[in-house]
Amino acid sequence: MDGYIALSTEEVVWGLLRAGFAITQRAASATVMERGHAVIAIPTVSALPPEALAIILRDAGIDEERFFDLVGEAPTERSRLV
Repeated sequence: MDGYIALSTEEVVWGLLRAGFAITQRAASATVMERGHAVIAIPTVSALPPEALAIILRDAGIDEERFFDLVGEAPTERSRLV
């Protein structure tokens, strides 16, 4: 990923919801989402490391540009460049 984009768990969940994923489980440690045969676990953290976000997007089958477009439409605080 170019630069370090700090996204919270909620921002990532919002982007995946906009991409058609559904929340199937929620726990203190992670949120599990599904779309078709894709199952994604998003750890509950204040800011996901860029490597973790890259893996989540790869497993979700969503490219970075599309994902950040979806997250940019979130009603919460936008992503922050750190």
